[in-house]
Amino acid sequence: MSSAFARPEPVSADKSSPIVSSSAATSARVSSAVLVGLAVAYLLQMATQLRLDTDAVRYLAAAASMADGHGLPPIGVPLGYPVLIGGLEKIGLGSVPFIVLSNCIFLAVGLWAVAYFMPESSVSEKRWVVILSLLSLPVVKSVAMPLPEAAFFGTSLGSVLLMTLATELHGRLRVSLLGAATLLAAIAVALRTVGIALVPALIWAVYLALRSQGTSRRLILGISLGGLAIITTAAALFDGSSWLRYVTEGLERYGYGNLAANVYYRVLSVLHSVGELAANIPSNRFSPRSPVFSIIGILALLSFFPRSRRQLTPARVYLVSYLGILLLWPYTAIRLWMPIIPLLISEAWLTRAGKNTTGFRLTASRLYLGWFMLTGLGAIAYTTRISLAGKNFSRVYGISGGMALPIVKVKDPAYYDSYNAQVGRLIARYGRNGIPLVR
Repeated sequence: MSSAFARPEPVSADKSSPIVSSSAATSARVSSAVLVGLAVAYLLQMATQLRLDTDAVRYLAAAASMADGHGLPPIGVPLGYPVLIGGLEKIGLGSVPFIVLSNCIFLAVGLWAVAYFMPESSVSEKRWVVILSLLSLPVVKSVAMPLPEAAFFGTSLGSVLLMTLATELHGRLRVSLLGAATLLAAIAVALRTVGIALVPALIWAVYLALRSQGTSRRLILGISLGGLAIITTAAALFDGSSWLRYVTEGLERYGYGNLAANVYYRVLSVLHSVGELAANIPSNRFSPRSPVFSIIGILALLSFFPRSRRQLTPARVYLVSYLGILLLWPYTAIRLWMPIIPLLISEAWLTRAGKNTTGFRLTASRLYLGWFMLTGLGAIAYTTRISLAGKNFSRVYGISGGMALPIVKVKDPAYYDSYNAQVGRLIARYGRNGIPLVR
């Protein structure tokens, strides 16, 4: 991350943002210390037992099948993550500490890329954006889970970084960067279907490359067409069955009942998610009918939009295309926003930095940042408590360490027993031995 932070700064970047501190030196020292502390806290999650939910069970079961030489079974979601875990297992790293470590590495890669997307910001400001990203609730939750969020985070933002570099360089290096960006985009698509949001960003990067001089246009177009073919192949091989399911589910959800009512409730759910992201606290602690998060979401959106036009970069094209897919998808899950949280924070930071923040606005901004950091530290403390629970893990983590809830037994006893048997096998295979499960 140091190379990104060492990028030449304009003269105006000597001063730290007044939102954080009036002293650049103080802000630099504090941000460095906080960043190191957060890195240690994230790595500390390697001590956790295996954390499971329904999706994690599906991914790990497919990974185990691959590692045992039985191939990849269709599980209704992209198969890139089972390939990653199965690969780790084949080289002797298929256990929960290395799964968490790989998550940390992918998060570091993605955050390093985001720091590069803020060329006019100071080193300290970039660090604060990284810090706020690490304190965001969905990012905190992702680090200890065997889910593809962190891997997609790193590969997608890494791909956007390579696209951005390609627009700034010339000759063979530009072509190589576009090719590498395409390969990372294909990996991202294999990890999560929403990786298709990288295609508009890639097309925009190619357009910017074609507008400038120094590289053969035929070569750029050839690389681009070949890259799209690679992405399409990755989507077909690793994501084929889920495409149809996602499209069908989306059409059924909007087509059921009154379309206008469905759109209205979708808008409310999006505002609720934005409010939950802005408040940085889980909404399940409150009444599901509470409008407080929707109100916070509206306030967050009103303060987010910039007053001036900004350069359209591959990162911003990716952000817009990802948001477009996310807004249309008729289901709400806060972890779906996780891959673009650093981009949202960096855009919000640039918006506030570009305004003359004084008086009440300055005080409100600092109070909000203080709230966001406190809630983020609380989330890290909570997940660390779970990670260090030892033999009490299944009680502290809840749901008996990943077992199916008892109500499922009433509805379908056979499913309950088979699911819990599978959970037991996965814990024995990927987790830490000697941890009793609470039935």
